[in-house]
Amino acid sequence: MDRLRFKAFGVPPFMVDVTLAVLLGAVGMWQLAGQRDPFGDRRPRPGGGAFGGGADGGQAPFPGGGGTFGPGEPDTLTYVLFGMCAASVAVRSKFPLLTLAGVTAFGAAYLETGQPVFPVLIIVLVAVYSAVADSALPRLVPILLSLASGAILGSAIWLNDGPRTNAQWAMDAAWILAAIFLGDSVRSRRETAEQLERSREEEERRRVSDERLRIARELHDVVGHNISLINVQAGAGAHVLYSDPAQARETFDNIRTASHETLQELRSLVGVLRDPATGESRAPTVGLDALEQLIKGFVDAGQDVTLEVTGNKRHVSGIVDLSAYRILQEALTNTVRHAPKAKVRVTVTYGENDVSLAVTNDSGDAATPREAGGGHGLVGMRERVIAIGGRLDAGPDANGGFHVRAVLPLGATS
Repeated sequence: MDRLRFKAFGVPPFMVDVTLAVLLGAVGMWQLAGQRDPFGDRRPRPGGGAFGGGADGGQAPFPGGGGTFGPGEPDTLTYVLFGMCAASVAVRSKFPLLTLAGVTAFGAAYLETGQPVFPVLIIVLVAVYSAVADSALPRLVPILLSLASGAILGSAIWLNDGPRTNAQWAMDAAWILAAIFLGDSVRSRRETAEQLERSREEEERRRVSDERLRIARELHDVVGHNISLINVQAGAGAHVLYSDPAQARETFDNIRTASHETLQELRSLVGVLRDPATGESRAPTVGLDALEQLIKGFVDAGQDVTLEVTGNKRHVSGIVDLSAYRILQEALTNTVRHAPKAKVRVTVTYGENDVSLAVTNDSGDAATPREAGGGHGLVGMRERVIAIGGRLDAGPDANGGFHVRAVLPLGATS
């Protein structure tokens, strides 16, 4: 938590750790040099005994830390050990467990000199917090290591015959447990935030993938349908170019119309990509209202198509309208590709809660056998139907023809 806060201000974590190490070291050495209680004024140094106490065995405990004054002036080794203990904090962000190990080792050696406990206790709490909060190991490992560190430091005090009361031991243990709890809480919040960030990234990737799939389906339907019509009409035009110029001109007019519609739909599709709005993307505005114009294009290409609409005809909006149009478009395109000159029957039935679509054709002049579910067009139709919770049945008939039947719920929104 502290590291993230300083990062927000552009301060490198290492500089924060070095500053903290210097501050802890300076305050601790000031206390050692003056033998000061951190919560009071300068006190006299009692003589005799490892931790102080005069002839009457008196002692001067540190409030809050529970430490006592040392037997006299700290020597050079004491300052070196305390300085190394504080310096270990300088790498706490990058090597939290190494910091804990260094603080434990140098702190235990420092406590063997009989000097006050409080200065090193503050450093230990920082090291314990960092180990639990920042370690990459499973969370139970740094917690156990922190408890072991506290046990080692407590043993160092106890083996040195430090005169401490039960209340002082309880206070020291409470501080260690509080540092562990705080570090674990920060780690939990950090892991939760990282998990939420990963979830958002995965959701964003899924949305991008879905959008790419939707655009691919639209391109397949638009280009595949119109190019198939253009291909059939171009062949018919070439066949009658010299024998029937009037028919050839009509065929080429149909090609021009089909190519114009293709360009218009492609512009509409590209407009979705260029839409600066941040809300839901817009789909090309085609639907069942344009069904008669769609069928006219196939009739002009030489396909025998009849349309039958039953039920209470009404406007179908949103994704259902677009999906219904694209399904019928793909089914009719397949008849041109695989059963030219076939008789095709298109049925649209409006129910109370759904709309049913059916496209059936006979074998035509040159039917090409195929298996149910084959081809990318059928895959695209199935994806559209599944996406809105509908049903699709497609496959060959016994008479050599083919059928596509779909039921789309009118209340679908995705």
